[in-house]
This record gives sequence, C-alpha cells and structure tokens, in this order.
Amino acid sequence: LIGETPLFIRRPTSSLDNFAADAPQPAATPVTTSTTTTSPPLPPPPTTPPAPTMPRHLYMLKRLNVRDGSHGYYRHLVLVLLGTKRTITLTMGQFEVTEIVGYDERRGLVYFMAAPYHKPGQRHLYKIPLGLEQMASMTGGSAASSAGGSGGTSFESNADLSRSGHNASDVLLLRPFGSAVPYCVTCGRGPSDGSDGSDGGSDTPSKRPNNCLFNRVSFNDDYTYFVQECLGPESPSTYLVEAGSERKVRVLNDGNELREQLVQLAKPQIMTFSVQIKYDFNAQVKLFLPPGVKEDDDLQLPLILHIEAGPERQLVSEEYSVDWNWYLSSHQSYIIAQIDARGSGFQGESLKTQIRGRVGIEVEDQLAVLMYLRDNLKLVDPNRICVYGT
Repeated sequence: LIGETPLFIRRPTSSLDNFAADAPQPAATPVTTSTTTTSPPLPPPPTTPPAPTMPRHLYMLKRLNVRDGSHGYYRHLVLVLLGTKRTITLTMGQFEVTEIVGYDERRGLVYFMAAPYHKPGQRHLYKIPLGLEQMASMTGGSAASSAGGSGGTSFESNADLSRSGHNASDVLLLRPFGSAVPYCVTCGRGPSDGSDGSDGGSDTPSKRPNNCLFNRVSFNDDYTYFVQECLGPESPSTYLVEAGSERKVRVLNDGNELREQLVQLAKPQIMTFSVQIKYDFNAQVKLFLPPGVKEDDDLQLPLILHIEAGPERQLVSEEYSVDWNWYLSSHQSYIIAQIDARGSGFQGESLKTQIRGRVGIEVEDQLAVLMYLRDNLKLVDPNRICVYGT
C-alpha cells in the first residue's frame, strides 16, 4: 500500500518573540526605597501549550494508491486509524476515486466521485457505508495493515485538517460505523427516472446507457439532498435530488435554453474509443467529425491533433463543451483528434507514471494513434495532418 500518506508532526507552536519569556525567570527581588515600598511581583511566564494527542476515536479517510494484482496501482479510498496508523482498503479495482465528496455521519455513508472501470472519461457519484467490524479489525489488527510512522498531530475537525495543508478532496476525518461494497448513485439512469434501475451493489457501474455520464455533485449540510449537475455528454442540466430515495425533487436547469440556441447550428459528430498502444496500454481517443460525414464516405479530410501537456491531464472525457475544436470541425470541415495515452490521468498509476524521466513518450504514443487513424479511417488525408496545442 503506497500513496499520499499524510505526514503528522508533533511540534508545539511557539514564536521567537516568546523565546525569552519561555526561559525560566529568576525570582523577583524586593527593592527598598525611602518610602519602604516594594515593586509588584512579575507576572508568571507564558506557558507552552501541550503537544496535541492522537485521539483513538478518530479515523482518516484518504485517497491512496492501492495495488490491484498485476494491473498495478489505482487511487482508492483507505480508512486510517489515527492512533495506530493501521489502514483498511475500502474500494478496490481497475477504476479511480477522483474526489471524496463527504461523510454522512448520521447514516454512516461516505460519498465519493470515481472514474469507472474502462471509462476514465466518466464521473459518477458512489456511496459506501462504514461498519463496526472495520473498527474492530483495525483496533484488533486482524484485518489491517500497518502504515508505519510515529508521532502525530490530532485534528478534531475537517477545518483543522484544511488549515494543516491537506487537500479537502483527498482526505476526510470521520468517526465510522457501517460496512459494504460501493454503490453507484448516478450509474444506470438519470435523476429524472424514479424507478429503481440500479444493478445492485457493485464497485463498477452499470453498462446501461445514460445521458448523464459526467457528474458534479454537492450536498446540503445533513446529506439529505444533493444537487446533481449533469455536465455531459449532452447539454448540461441540473437537478435537486433526495439522497435517500435518489428521487428527483426539482429541475433547477433543464438545459433547454442552450439546446434551443444550438439546434439551428451544424454540430460535429463526436466519437470516443480506445486504441491499444505499446506495452498493452490503451490510449483513449476522441474524434470530432464534420456534420453529415460518414466513416465510409469516399472523401479525404485534413486531420488536426489537439494536444495538451501536463501531469495527470485528461482531454478525452464525456464533459460537454462548445469550443475551438467544435468550430473547426463543424464549420471548417476538419477532423479533430484528442488522445489520452501514457502520462494521462484516471487510468491507473502504471499508465500515468510511464513518462517519469522519459522524454518523448507522449509523442511516441500520439504518432502510433495517428498511424492507426490513417490506416483505419479512410476519411483521413495522410498528406494533411497537423498538430496544435501546448
């Protein structure tokens, strides 16, 4: 088990201004004057606050890298007992937890966002209960592993944790109870469907089609309701959803205003698929085809590769956007390609860390995918291929 293990430092706070005051002070000596009065006693020196302790009832929930056999490491939820540094892995599989949304303490539910198995461009809301048996295994040590380290600082609230410099989306303090497998809240159906379309508890989402594949979620204070923003692949819409029943309560934005503005415009056709590259990795590919063009049409069009460098980047996703690529494809009849290959995020640590210390890996993968498109998509003009981006 490796990953972003939090660092705890036991160090009382003090300032240089208090240095002299912190030292032992000599006893005050009375001074005799002609009026036989004495000076008032000196005030006691300021006391240094005691070093914080590590309460045994607090647990930390954090995103850490967890190994999934020969498939390598993926970012998952791990429960950490602050007193002993013992850990329990709550999620596992070939998918990535992207954000900890929050913890419903009354119901014992942790909500988090994840990129599903073989669908790194999607974002869904999951929930998982935490159980007493997990607490027992952590305190007893039968099912837990040691995280190592010694010493530490106690955080009594998530506000204290944020002030310590930890990322709020990566780590959360909680007092757990409950335990089960993750359940996908937004997989398999949209929030407007009141019927139960779930596929049961699973750590991977349902494969049924859904018009809300890229979600952003925010809860109220007591986790009874949440706002679900459906950000793709269709025009964005927003709903108020009851958390317990997953029932849509109100439509906050149905997306019709944007949809009506775009209905008269020529829109590109968007295709998303994967291409196998070196070392059995898969590159995610997104193509923008001009309106009305079919893959088997007897014509050739120029292709532009859109690139964007950066660690853990992601170009290929289900998030809706009207951008420069949309314009070039729909109005200038270009084919636009975006590629997430080695070095990109949300597909496991093995793929992401391939570029570490190896300049040119991204270019090698991009050339491999371009050759695949040239040889398998007859629409691509092999003499008119160019690149733009940063």
